[in-house]
Amino acid sequence: MIRADRKLAGLINALRLQVRRAVTLPSPIFRSTVTSPTILQDTTHLVDPELLSWVANGPAVTYDPELVAVVRAAMTEQVASSDPDADGLPVSVSEHKIQIASGEPQISILVATPKRQSPVRFGILYVHGGGFIVGSAGLALPFIRQVVAALDCVVAAVDYRLAPEVSFPVPLEDCYAALVWFAREATALGVDPTRIAVMGESSGAGLAAALALVSRDRRGPAIKFQSLLCPMLDDRTVTEPDPNPTTGQFIWNRDSNRFAWKCYLGREPGSQGVSHYAAPARAINLSELPSTHIQVGTLDLFFDENLEFVRRLARAAVPVAFEVYPGAYHGFELMYPSEVTKDVQARRLSRLARALACR
Repeated sequence: MIRADRKLAGLINALRLQVRRAVTLPSPIFRSTVTSPTILQDTTHLVDPELLSWVANGPAVTYDPELVAVVRAAMTEQVASSDPDADGLPVSVSEHKIQIASGEPQISILVATPKRQSPVRFGILYVHGGGFIVGSAGLALPFIRQVVAALDCVVAAVDYRLAPEVSFPVPLEDCYAALVWFAREATALGVDPTRIAVMGESSGAGLAAALALVSRDRRGPAIKFQSLLCPMLDDRTVTEPDPNPTTGQFIWNRDSNRFAWKCYLGREPGSQGVSHYAAPARAINLSELPSTHIQVGTLDLFFDENLEFVRRLARAAVPVAFEVYPGAYHGFELMYPSEVTKDVQARRLSRLARALACR
């Protein structure tokens, strides 16, 4: 049974503890990060009891440039101090560098492969989450190793460049270059190029959904399946006139969402002219996209946009599975141990295995 990574969940809890301490011990670092976020309705009573401990105490955290720096530093330290082989899983990890374009810096791709020899396996391009502004492939490596061991597949995780240092389309083009590389090197990596999926959470799931659109329109590598957990799909969520009052209180709130989208787009979210490759929910044509699996909690800020995206995928004749978790907020999959977390991960893997096992 795959589980959420305890170290990653612990890191997030530690960051929340730092912010709570900053309330009583004011610090310039946190002065602007401990704010009163936009909450339309207190939904604490709606939280799944198994998930309540993570959000029961302390102020909500809203991202701004100072908090981004703190979180990035903590995540870098976490990766540097961890031993990915400590899990004992029979998985090998290699790092590959690819050049996006002349004059551009190289990006890193981590490739995790089962140690057991096999003539060919299916492959997954994994795109990490973090609101386009934090996160890394290395931080997600414990989870990736579990996926590889559980599914006997090859996973390539791309370290795309983050906003606000770069804005759209750079992170998406990094991910697309990784997809092209993965498909081109598939045979050498022991991967069947006709059985490649994209997978991600939050902004990583949003980038994965955008990859499906880009690859379709450019006639690029074929994507057979997309596994999207609480995907960040629509910049217009921050400006909707009638927002859902029961979403967005915990972990990822409306103010963080506005900040992250502005960093990624390089402009105000919700404005006219935003590309549907940046915000896949804006795409008019959703036909001929790969089979899709979407999971989201009812308290997640992205619940409404995910629900609408599923409806439109179905109307476009795209095979889509949709699973809703009552009382679950954004990032709930990191809460371990809990039955709901076990369920969400088990269903993710089951859908991937069923979609990609057959040639």
